[in-house]
Amino acid sequence: MIQLNNGISIPQMGVGTWTLRGETARLNVCLALQAGFRHIDTAQMYENESEVGQGILKDHIRRITAKMAPPSAPVPSATRK
Repeated sequence: MIQLNNGISIPQMGVGTWTLRGETARLNVCLALQAGFRHIDTAQMYENESEVGQGILKDHIRRITAKMAPPSAPVPSATRK
């Protein structure tokens, strides 16, 4: 586990989603969560939020964090407010 500056700990080992798209992204996230991973590395710039989100929702995970682009950057259509 890695302890953040605010005292919260997150798993050190995570599953990357940068290259994943479509059904492959959804399925890989589901399989990672079923295998016990709780750190899914995701970011707005990967442009696969919808598919990664579908995989997370299918496994009933209650909380995630993601890296977001600065306010001046274009916002992909999959981003929700």
